[in-house]
Amino acid sequence: MIKSMTGFGRSEYTDGKRSIIVEIKSVNHRYSDITIKMPRRYSFAEDRLKGVVKDIARRGKIDVSIMVENITEDDTNIRLNHMVARQYYDNLRELQKEFDVGGDITLQFLATMPDVMKAIPDVEDEEAIFKSLEIPVQEAAKKLDGMRTLEGAKLAEDIIQRGDFIRGSVKEIEVRSPEVTRAYADKLRERIKELIGANVTIPEDRIRSEERRVGK
Repeated sequence: MIKSMTGFGRSEYTDGKRSIIVEIKSVNHRYSDITIKMPRRYSFAEDRLKGVVKDIARRGKIDVSIMVENITEDDTNIRLNHMVARQYYDNLRELQKEFDVGGDITLQFLATMPDVMKAIPDVEDEEAIFKSLEIPVQEAAKKLDGMRTLEGAKLAEDIIQRGDFIRGSVKEIEVRSPEVTRAYADKLRERIKELIGANVTIPEDRIRSEERRVGK
């Protein structure tokens, strides 16, 4: 089966926590060259996802784009950094004493200081996340392969049509070849007569030799 090296596949999937969109495109390449672009937090799954694609599309330069959008807050944890908050508080109290200034150091103010609270992505269950990524990647790869198969069938049909045309042309040439060589021989005789005169005997063996040479 002939397959084209160019194609495109797209898939969407949601696991209840995140919405995943996968787009795969490929162009001609002698070997398998797979590149995956996705959020860095999921980079642990990159090599395994390449294997998923390669199992379906074995050759070509293949670019995979994975877009992930969280649709719940379940995979994000808010972490309070007590040590950083304490350092802010102590330093602010020291400034008050140093410059003899008043004012309240409120919880609201401390909470707005950099790094006191951080949103930490929860990616502990890597296997579950890989499964969620694998489903749309596999589906997009199958769609890519289906398009390459369809394009390959069109390519095969075009090659067959061109082959039929060439074979027909060859047969036509074979049929017309004797006529062409005879016509060439007649023109050659006329040209010789023009150059050396009509009363000169033309060696037919030389003419037939030229005929054979032209007919090859």
